[in-house]
Order: sequence, then structure tokens, then C-alpha cells
Amino acid sequence: MIYENRFRVLLAFAVMSAGAATGCGDEGAECGPGTVEVGGTCVPAAEACAEGTTFDPMTNTCVADGDETTCGTGTLLMGTMCVPESTGLECGTGTTPMGDVCVPDGSVLCTGSTMFDAESGTCVTDPDAICEGELVYVEATDSCVDPDTLLEGMADVTELMEPNDPEFNEGAMPQVVDIADGTGSFFGCSEPTDFDDDGVTDSDFDFFQIVVDEPTLLNVTTDGIGGANAAVAFVGGTDTDVADAAWQRFLLDLSGDGTEGQIFLPDAGTYFIIAGDGRSLLFGEPAGGPGECYFVQLEVTDLPSPSAITPGTAVTGTFGAPEFYSLTAGEGDLFFTELQEIVGGEPGDLGSLLGGSVHVIGGDFNSLSQTNGGGGFGGGAIVGLADADELLIAVDAVFNFGFDSADYEFTLVDTGTQLLPEADTVTITNDDETGNWFYFDVAEAGQVVELSVDTTEDIDLFVFGPDGSGAAMCFSCGADALFLNTLEAGTHYARIDLFGGDAGTEFDVAFTRRHITPTELTAGTGAAADLSDGEREFFTIDLSAADWNSFDVSAFTALSTARVAGYDRTAFGALDFSLVSAFDGTADEDEGVFYIPAGEGLSLLVSVEDDAGHDADEMLTLTSNPVTFDDLGTVNEAAPATRTDVTLEADGIVYFLVRADVPGETLRVVASSDDDLEIVVYEIPAGAIDEVIDEAGSGTDEALSGVVTDGGIVRAFAIREFFGDATTFSLNVTAEPPPYTEAPAAIDFVSICPDEGGAGTVLTSGDDASEIVDLSALAPTFPFTFFGESVTEMYVVTNGFVKFGEAPIGFFETLQPGDFNVISPFGGDLIADEVCVLQDGTDTYTVEWRGRGFSDADPVEMQMVMHGTGEIDFVYGASHQNGTSGRLAGLRSATGLELQGAVFPPAASSAVTWTPAE
Repeated sequence: MIYENRFRVLLAFAVMSAGAATGCGDEGAECGPGTVEVGGTCVPAAEACAEGTTFDPMTNTCVADGDETTCGTGTLLMGTMCVPESTGLECGTGTTPMGDVCVPDGSVLCTGSTMFDAESGTCVTDPDAICEGELVYVEATDSCVDPDTLLEGMADVTELMEPNDPEFNEGAMPQVVDIADGTGSFFGCSEPTDFDDDGVTDSDFDFFQIVVDEPTLLNVTTDGIGGANAAVAFVGGTDTDVADAAWQRFLLDLSGDGTEGQIFLPDAGTYFIIAGDGRSLLFGEPAGGPGECYFVQLEVTDLPSPSAITPGTAVTGTFGAPEFYSLTAGEGDLFFTELQEIVGGEPGDLGSLLGGSVHVIGGDFNSLSQTNGGGGFGGGAIVGLADADELLIAVDAVFNFGFDSADYEFTLVDTGTQLLPEADTVTITNDDETGNWFYFDVAEAGQVVELSVDTTEDIDLFVFGPDGSGAAMCFSCGADALFLNTLEAGTHYARIDLFGGDAGTEFDVAFTRRHITPTELTAGTGAAADLSDGEREFFTIDLSAADWNSFDVSAFTALSTARVAGYDRTAFGALDFSLVSAFDGTADEDEGVFYIPAGEGLSLLVSVEDDAGHDADEMLTLTSNPVTFDDLGTVNEAAPATRTDVTLEADGIVYFLVRADVPGETLRVVASSDDDLEIVVYEIPAGAIDEVIDEAGSGTDEALSGVVTDGGIVRAFAIREFFGDATTFSLNVTAEPPPYTEAPAAIDFVSICPDEGGAGTVLTSGDDASEIVDLSALAPTFPFTFFGESVTEMYVVTNGFVKFGEAPIGFFETLQPGDFNVISPFGGDLIADEVCVLQDGTDTYTVEWRGRGFSDADPVEMQMVMHGTGEIDFVYGASHQNGTSGRLAGLRSATGLELQGAVFPPAASSAVTWTPAE
């Protein structure tokens, strides 16, 4: 597994970082802020979320548009943020509990020369004020005036006409506030409106942007006008690294109509400012009205001189205005950070203040501390340090809505990295807390690092790039040659864990490290591979737009076959471990290795090696050649593809690609000749032979068929003559209607199980159990017809599926290769309290599963209903929750090629009907 999200793996290894990376206490999240898990990999959310879904930064998942954010255990949603739940605290008038403190609720806003009194819940005279009541003192005129009269018309920028929120106006752009001269201001009003005409009043937020050319400290003042509470939130633009790290800052105080504070922008680039009424930002409810406006002033100010910090020695301060610390780094330094809130001299639990440790190296943003959303503790990792780098650390609050400030304790932990030798044995004293860390430098981006380890112990090895992206290289390894594809030049890190080892245990590891700069391939031109220095040689080529490519080998010296494999050149990871090959095969001087991306390929890193083992004297030439093929185009029911009198030379082969654009259709390829043809089917994109179809002799058609599961390329195949004779052949490619159509159905779930008051009987129960049902005895309308074929018996399996004919090859993970003749409303590892059956009348047979998931214990309540007409219903009860992992539910035919189904977590109280084609 490749961990693309920054610092997640580093933090997981450090005891001080024992908390989820997400800001809402979502302990199940695998990926950090701004990323989401797809196919076992954390990728940027913008690339991962499908149409109709939106990335939810609170849960680090893609959710359906309009779904509400769900916060993790111990937290609740307030506006756009997850905050700690109340601990039973009783709060006075005008305040509400948040965690273990009372904060203003916005019902009482104090202005002018007044301040909020928490005991009475009212506005009282500010003892430090010169003026009385709502008035403020103006030094220039030595008078007390209404503050609102000073603000109207003074702003540099005024919000545009509504709707100017991108949520309701796709063309809306944030307004630029120019602070090049050190100051800037903007003005707008918060007037909730039904912007999207859905009958619900929407909060009014306005968007502005500023640009800074270096890390910048801002003085920010917000003033409310006409009863508004002026508040702002800062987030990084897409041209900043802080956006990937989910950096954000809020300036909000619900005890008055505005507030002031300092915001540290830790990276050069664009920042977006979301402005509006603080009650909307915090509680997510429309606040404001006609004449309720805000005025915001920005002023660039000098960064204060930072205080020196010593690794291992805690420093203390107060959350509020950013406080700065500095350190001059050494070569290969790697630091972890500990950020702990202190309340009354003890560790606190004000998760709202965390995420406030920001790390800048030489003026460039590096990382920030993560928060566990209410655990009162944050940690981070500072990577990519070179000798004499100046490290700047800023500590401030993401937000603080309470009356009181909070203290913090910050510690910089030195991991004690060592230089990873090029060829030497190192004695390691096991550290099971911060880990056993090494560093090495990569001179050029894209180099491959060969890292060999030899030890008598079982070790786990992980490697991290300069940006903190990490990958596992091996588990329980002892004597292995490992290869790492790098993306950036600079300091890299390796962590070695002694498997099952105690702290203080000594063990030896012999290292050999070699850096390889891949050779760039040109299509059609051979490149030499010399394996005298190492067991693998590497090349690069861009095949992102290729259709069908062959990697051919020649000029062998001291070998007869070569292993050729290709990997995503743009992905960081260990080859054949965390970074899986796009294609991998054995080539000799007569036949190469195919890669068939069909126009959706990769920029590749290509590896060659002696398939029989390395002897250090092998040489060969690698050539990348496009394969000549016949593109049959896109086939559907109305547009077949045909070829007649195609010439097949002696010992020849003709290649074809065919596309289809109607999911569910059955694609059929029929090859005809007077001679004995074979159809060779290839995997896409891996290029390996998937199967060879040779079911008939000379003069008889050969046929390939399968259901289209998605649009695009669906078959790469070739035609050859079994005996190698020269011949001609014809090809006919057609698309037939789907054998079944799938559609939502309005079917109520009514249990048939006797314990639930149903008229059925209990057939079986338990885990991994099955029971055979004789369908031929269910006269008069059965046996049942499945994919057009009559079936006379079926096995009912407790793990949520039925199988016709032969017994199942397994008890869960259905709809996999080899599981033929299957109906699966949900094939998973289930514990069935009971599986009930009922024949209703003569033409309906129902199977019901009741129980729970084996690992997650989520309830299972579902039915599969077979009709004499061949229709099949999937019906899910109101209590059904199992399936959130996205099992493949659907149908698979007896041939195994005809698959119908969809990856979905079946929703409670839903139903689907499968209708066979006429």
C-alpha cells in the first residue's frame, strides 16, 4: 500500500502521534486531510470523488451531494467543523457547552464600549472603555461616536451582487483584495436567502482572496454592522502546499459583533477568505438580515524574532497570537512534534485549538501538526531538512470560541537519524518509540534506489520521500534486494523495525545502496541493458497515449529469457511491493512482453532482469515497439463490426481491439475459417494471455463472449491458426441486449422467517454453511431459468448468495473468477442467525438471510426472490446495514463471462429487480 498522504505513516510510527489524522476524531479514517482512499491508495480528494459526490474533509470520504457531514466519536458538527461533545457541563445564559468549556452562543452580541459577562449573560460596561454604552472613542476628534458610522463606505473592496457564493453560482469568483502595500479591507452583508430555490433559506457567505509572496503575518480586525457578528475563515489556495495539508484558521468571537487577532499565512501564494456572520460559520444556521454587514481590515506586520528551541526540551506558551520558534538543522534531521494543550496546569481536551503547529523551512511551508479532534493532543513530522536549513515553527490556534485562552506545551523530538551507508554493516539499538531512522540523499528526481539488506533478524522496512510520502518496502525481510522509485531529489528516510523486538535490543543490518538513473527509451530504437553492476536495469518511456505496445529483447549475452516489467513512473514506492506493476512478463528473442493500455496508459518505469537469476555478466537490448492491430471501433446493438477474407500468413497472428459503450450488453466475437482457428484473449492493460479459445476443429466457428461492464475497451484479442498454416478468416462482432436489466423496485420487505411472524421455514444458519434445494420439486412452474438456461437445484449459502448446479468453491467474496451460476444480493462473510425459505403460491420462491457481519457485526436483513418468469428481486429490510465495504452484488452466468452487478452498499429499505431479456 502506498501512503500518498503526507506524514500519516510517520505519525503512526511515533507514540506521540497516537491519534487519527482527521480533524473530527474519525478513528476509522485511513487517509489524512485532503485525501481519500481509492483501491488501497490515498489520493487527492479532487481526483477521487465521482460526479454527484463531494469530498467531506470531516470524514475524509466522498459523500453524495447534499449529505450532511458525520463527525467521529466524541465530536459533533458545528457549522463546517467537528468539535468535542459536551461533557455534561451546565452553561449560563448566552453560552453553550463545547467540550469542557462554555463558549458564547451568539444570542447576545456586545458592541461599542461593552463586553459580555458570562455570569449574568448580559453586556456590561467595559471597565477599560473611555466611552459609554454602544459608543467608541475616536482619537482624531476626541469624541465618542457610533462605530458603524465609521465603517460604511471605507472598504477597498465591496462584495459583488448575490449570488456570489460558488455553491450557488458556478461562475462566482472570489474578489481580490490587494495587500501589496501592506493593508487592505473589504465589506459585505450577511443576508440569508433561498439562493437555490429549494424552499430552504441558505446562509450567506462571501469569498475574497489575497496573495502573498512569502510567509506572512497579518493583523486582522472584523467589525459587525447593524447587529451582525463579523467572522472570517482563511484557507489556502490550490497554488499553496498548505491546501494539501488542510491548513485553516478561523477568527470568530460570538461574545461581540467582531474581533481582532493575528493570522500567520505559512506559505507563499493565494489564500481564500470566507466572510459572513459567525453564527452561520459556527452553527451552520442562517444568520443575519437586511443591513447586517461586516467590515474586515487586513494589515501585514513584521514577524517577531523567534525563540530558539532545543530538541527534547518542552517550551510553553499561550494559544492566541502566533508564537515563533527556530532551529538550525543538521543534514538528514527528522523531527516529530508534540503539541499538548494545558488547562490549569494539566493536559487539556480543547481539540478546537489543535492543528496549530506550523513548520516552515527556509521560507517554504513544510508541514503542520495534526489533531485527533478532541483528544487534546497533536503531532506532526518535519522532513526534508538539509544541513544548515533554518526551521521556523509557529504555534497558534485554529480557532478558539471560548472566553479564556489556553496554554500549550510544545516539544520537538529528534529521531536521531543516521546516514544509510552505501556498503556497510550497522549495529542498531532498537527504539520501539520513535523508531530506528536513517537518511540518504537522492541527487536526481526519478532515480531508482536499489537498497539491499542482510540481517539474521526479521525486520520491517519503510521509506519516505522529502515531502513525507511513504511506502512499505518489505515486511519480515532478512536478506532482500529492494528497489525504490523516487519522485523528488533531496533527503529521503528509511525506518527499520525489529519485528517483535524489545526496546534496547541490538541487531546488525548489512546495507548496500545503489542509485540508478533510468535510460530514456525512444520507440523503435534499442537501448542496451548492462546487468554487471546490479540485477535490474531501468528505462523510462511515456506511453500515456499508447494503445498496444510490445517490449522486445534482443542481443542476449549470458541469458536466454528476460523478465520485463513496467510501473507507474509518477508513483512513489517499492517495486513489486507497495508499487504494483502495470505489466510483467517473460520475454525471449522470439516474443516480447505486451502492454495494452488502449489509450489510457502511463508514463512508465521499465525494468529488465535475467529471469533465471542474476550472474552479473548478462547484457541485452530492450526495444519498445507499437503493435500493429485492427481497431474494430465501438460496437453496440445497432452497430456491429465485421471483417471478411482477412489474410493470416503462415505462423502469423492478427491483433484486434474492440470497444463497447452500453454496459450490460453481451459482446460476441465469432471467427470463421475453413481451417482450425484459435482466439487468444489478452488482459488489459497487463498484456498477459488471459485465455486461448480453441473449442472446435477445422471449419467450425470459434466464439468469444462477455458482458460489457463499463464503456471503453472491453476486449484485446488475436486470431491465429492452430497448426500455423496460412489461411483466411472472417470476423463478426456483435452486441446483444443485456441478459438482464437492473432497476430499482418499490417492494416492501416483509419477513418470511417464523420467528418474525412469517410463513416460511428455517433452512440453515451459522457461518460458512450451505444447504441444497431441489428446485425441480417446486412444481409446477419451476425449475427456474437463469441466463436462459434451466436450473434444477441450488445451494443456499449463509454468506448471502445462492449457487446453481455445483457446490460453491468458497463461502464468501462471491462474483469472483470461478464462482459461476451465482445470485448474490450480498456476498460477504456473514453470521446467519437463520436463513429462511418460502414458496409463495406456485411461481415465487424467497430466500431470506437474517444475522450480522462477521467482522463488523452490522445487521443483515435481506431477501432474494425468484419468480417463475425468471425475474429476480433483491429486497433489503429497514435494519439492514451490512455492505458498507462495497461488495459486488449481482448475477454471474454459468460461463463466468457474463457478469451483471454493481459495487454498492445496499441501502436499508431498498429493492432491485433483475428482469431477463425476452
